[in-house]
Amino acid sequence: MRRYPEYKFMSSQALLYKNLKEEAPEIYDEVKERIREGRWECEGAMWVEADCNLSSGESLVRQVLYGKNYFKQEFGVENRVLWLPDVFGYSAALPQILRKSGVDWFVTSKISWNDTNRMPHDTFRWRGIDGTEINTQFITAQDDKGEPTRTGCTYVGSTRSTQVQGTYKRYSEKQIGDEAILTFGYGDGGGGPTARHLEMARRGAKGIPGGPNFKIDFAGDYLKRLEKKMETRPDVPTWQGELYLEFHRGTYTTMARNKRNNRQCEFLYQNAELLSTVAGALWGEKFPAQALHRGWEMILTNQFHDIIPGSSIKEVYDQSDIDYAEIRRIGEEIVAKTQQKVANGIDKRHGYVVFNPHSFDTAGLVKIEGKTVRTAQPIPSKGYLTTNGFVDTNHVSVEGNVVDTDCLRVVFDDHWQMVSIYDKTAGREVLKKGAIGNELRVHADYPHVYDAWEWQPYSAEQYKTITAVSSVEIVEDGVRKGVRIVRPHMHSTITQTIWFYDGTTRIDFETVANWHDRHQMLKVAFPVDVNSDKATYEIQFGTVERPTHKNTSWDAAKFEVCAHKYADFSEGGYGVTLMNDCKYGHDIHDGVMQLSLLRSPTNPNPEADQGVIPVTYALLPHQGTLAETDVPMQAYYLNQSMTAVAAAGEADTLPTAYCPMSLDKDNVICETVKQAEDGEGTVLRLYECRNRRTKATLSLGLPAKQVFVCDMMEREQAELPLVNGRVALTLGGFEILTLKVKA
Repeated sequence: MRRYPEYKFMSSQALLYKNLKEEAPEIYDEVKERIREGRWECEGAMWVEADCNLSSGESLVRQVLYGKNYFKQEFGVENRVLWLPDVFGYSAALPQILRKSGVDWFVTSKISWNDTNRMPHDTFRWRGIDGTEINTQFITAQDDKGEPTRTGCTYVGSTRSTQVQGTYKRYSEKQIGDEAILTFGYGDGGGGPTARHLEMARRGAKGIPGGPNFKIDFAGDYLKRLEKKMETRPDVPTWQGELYLEFHRGTYTTMARNKRNNRQCEFLYQNAELLSTVAGALWGEKFPAQALHRGWEMILTNQFHDIIPGSSIKEVYDQSDIDYAEIRRIGEEIVAKTQQKVANGIDKRHGYVVFNPHSFDTAGLVKIEGKTVRTAQPIPSKGYLTTNGFVDTNHVSVEGNVVDTDCLRVVFDDHWQMVSIYDKTAGREVLKKGAIGNELRVHADYPHVYDAWEWQPYSAEQYKTITAVSSVEIVEDGVRKGVRIVRPHMHSTITQTIWFYDGTTRIDFETVANWHDRHQMLKVAFPVDVNSDKATYEIQFGTVERPTHKNTSWDAAKFEVCAHKYADFSEGGYGVTLMNDCKYGHDIHDGVMQLSLLRSPTNPNPEADQGVIPVTYALLPHQGTLAETDVPMQAYYLNQSMTAVAAAGEADTLPTAYCPMSLDKDNVICETVKQAEDGEGTVLRLYECRNRRTKATLSLGLPAKQVFVCDMMEREQAELPLVNGRVALTLGGFEILTLKVKA
């Protein structure tokens, strides 16, 4: 930058600035000077360039909240651009999250890596699941080879004339703007431009006959110019729904341990924040903002788009294991300390204090002295109840190879595979005729490129079913009874405990794979007797529908897709849901519901998915469509159950029951209850989960004198009337609402 005064540089990740400040403060001061000079662009909006398939909704909010706040506090810069050139697909929840965080632009190049279809636009408005739109720009850098290629634009560009020409030629919306964006630098590791790049840029800036001019500029300034042009044009195209990358589909599954750690820690920290808020309300405990912020930073760092997808070297996962151990230590210490303090404030004669981490009042499963029991009473939303009322027995019958409950009759064959799941409540068979349920399928997995990243159709088409059985036993645990089956496979062993309950059609599959085979993908399949051309998948703050057929090339390319806690396949009046507690890769086609459990590539990490890999998934046949079920609630509880602590006090110095907040509509879910970032008030984040315009009432047990609607940066926008601790809310379909409560 000293040698080339025209050179401007961009760096997008807040974490890297923080690291530089800590490790090389003298260089950091030079960076700050370049920013003041207007030669260094700190734009990008997120803490790291995060994976947008696997990170939870709240994690994506925190990525932007922490990233933008860092840039604002350190440099006085308000980020307007989400800069994600190399991320493996983009959730349809993102437009709303970005707009409500003050981000107006989204930029990537990665969708051009599609292996089948070319996206039809490079400048467009991207519309999310709730209808929110955000301006979107694709980087179109590629060499001029006569005609623009269908795929393969790069974020590692060059200033050579053939690439400058190719970048402009590939740009498709020339009727809107006469500029295209090219990011240039050395290598994929952030090495930045070299003197060679800048010397060629100087020559390109003078103009090459027959080619476009070249100018070094800030991305934000370019986008401002483009934005002005878009405002006056009626022909700006729109893309509705997710930006699905037709590539790198294996990243939904690779490195199961890391993904499980992420999912569990996301839930742990929301619970730690909730309980810390409760502690503040009940006995004035100071909110542990610094400790929780530190833990969240580590969670967000490990959502970088080559860490959580499983596409990093072994040493990265050695470090992430250390990080997650510290993340858990911080979160679990806060949870245990707060729960025990509540228990110590309640007379021990009352029994157990049961804590409900979710925003629905419900009787649920809880572990007491190692036994699974069900509470006899509903436990308050986001609160606790002291009770001695538990159900600790079941009426499930296991006779030979047949399991009977009041709702189901399940038949196993001689290999202990499910050959019938009969739903007594609906009077119908769940499985297709002649099919096997809970079929463990092993696929040879040798992608022709990008071992850890790829999952390809020819691998999906052929598989071997694991049928061998080394042992079977009937097991009982309080309110559930089951069958424990141990299956050997090559150098590996899979142990499954299949649990059945009274009063529900839900079946839990508690699975532990001790895996020591490589280049294999393990899936579980349920061929179900349901007729529909689409399935519904949970994503962040809502759901998306995807085709279950392969009519077009766009449909066929979605042979493996990402979902979070559940996927549902329903016809009119009946359906089947497949829930999970730490998996993301799904495939529902031709009536077969599949969940990807693990895959074991060897490059760049030869130890990927080796060792003990636990997961619990659940099958839930249901009457009615998904919107008529309690599937979202059950999926939350599968991922984070209630907890019970024995009351330990000599008298009641705290309430025996407490509910900090509740909602009167089951399609409105509150995920987050936390102290505001500035310490002034409590922030609640709610969302509507069924795409249904809804009027709901929020009842507050937290101290409250004022309630404000905020953006996701927690800036107050409007005050809401608060009457007797109640607030009337109106939410659109899939709308995310952030509230700030002040006492």
